[in-house]
Amino acid sequence: MHAKSVPNVDNRSPQERDPRLQSTIIICDFEWNGCPEAVALESMSTHVKTCEHKKCKKCGHSVGQTPEDRHTDDVCIKLLLKDSNELNEKLQNLQNNYKSVENDKNLLTKQMKEMKENASEMDVKYRELEAKHQNLKESMDSVSKSNIKQKHESVDSKPVETNTVDKTADEMKTIEDNVKQTAHRLRDTLHVQYILFGTYRTVPKSVELYEDGIQITDIQPNNGNRKFKYDFILQFNDMQRLAICTDPSLPLLCIKPVEDYNRMVQKGLHLGSNSPNGLRFDINSYDTSEQNIVIVLKERISDEFVVLLSDQLKRLNRRCNCHLIGLADAQVVVSTNVSEPQTTRTSIDNIIESVVSEHW
Repeated sequence: MHAKSVPNVDNRSPQERDPRLQSTIIICDFEWNGCPEAVALESMSTHVKTCEHKKCKKCGHSVGQTPEDRHTDDVCIKLLLKDSNELNEKLQNLQNNYKSVENDKNLLTKQMKEMKENASEMDVKYRELEAKHQNLKESMDSVSKSNIKQKHESVDSKPVETNTVDKTADEMKTIEDNVKQTAHRLRDTLHVQYILFGTYRTVPKSVELYEDGIQITDIQPNNGNRKFKYDFILQFNDMQRLAICTDPSLPLLCIKPVEDYNRMVQKGLHLGSNSPNGLRFDINSYDTSEQNIVIVLKERISDEFVVLLSDQLKRLNRRCNCHLIGLADAQVVVSTNVSEPQTTRTSIDNIIESVVSEHW
């Protein structure tokens, strides 16, 4: 058998098979659309890519390489309308983006202004509280020294026996020590479940009890901004009313502050007219759920603590109405923050008498 011969197939282009064709001068494919150029065949592909006559002179869109591809007026109008619609859509998107950026800018500017105002006001309030605190300490020291001096003068003016003088001096020292011990024992960290500022519930970092008031730290404001937190010092002088529940199932302190403190909390925590969600704190509100600061504790309140706290309030703020409430009233306070519980109150004086009896 003889092998069947297969003819060779030349896949080269005409120009590659015949180099002479490469130098052949030909006119541009878009000569029909006004191109006057005639270039070598090997350069034609490069020229066509950059030829300015490959676009319609009326609408600017690409055309074909034959006269039959010439655009009619209807085709140009449709293409131009399409361009116009696309441009309008892009313009609308740009306008919307600009408005969004402008709104974000205005909001950020407003928030920065509010933060500066709040920081400035809190600084002023802090300085005022510092001054009040200092004046209060000086007043207490002055009163204590005056009482001791009067006691000594009274003793010195009477011709009493030496034993009586020593006894009186010991009694005065005991009284002074008791005052200092009361203030010292009041300094404590309260373990808090949560705090209600009116209808706004939050969990602070800590609640510290001092001899002149309560300090609440790291309170999240009611505006969703987690970068800024506030500290408040609620002095005993700033309290109108203090209700205490000692029941171990719901130990709490329910406080109604004075007007100045009310305004400070409203502005700092966004719980007044600037509240973004309807949660409010206002001691003047007709809605009793908005009137109080309720501190709900994790641990039982002892009778000794009640006596110490009541004693300190009587020394520093005789205008404050301090009383005990039962479990039923405490549950009402937590659920609706009622300002004046209606059931019978237990007298704090009874607890004081009970503690004294047990002590002796």
